[in-house]
Amino acid sequence: MKPMLVAFISVFAVSNAFADINISPQQADQLVQTGKIKPLTELETTAKNQVKGTTVIYSNLEQDDDTGAYEYEAKVQDAQNILWEVQINAQTGAVLEVEKDD
Repeated sequence: MKPMLVAFISVFAVSNAFADINISPQQADQLVQTGKIKPLTELETTAKNQVKGTTVIYSNLEQDDDTGAYEYEAKVQDAQNILWEVQINAQTGAVLEVEKDD
């Protein structure tokens, strides 16, 4: 195997080892019940309001592997059918980032 390819594979494998942890719907329900995160419907509404969106196409709840913070990510389609990515701190409801989805 070529040295450059081996280096790429090694870096890729290490970067995936530090990936965020996906939260299942059951885990999300428990986190809401214990007050650790905002209700998902509230987070979804916040995401829609950031871009005057009409539809959440996709959403995901993750826990940052480094900080332990819970983040809600949503892809929202606006009235012009443009997709936006909205990241929200699921514990506080603070909007972390809003950007057009590439």
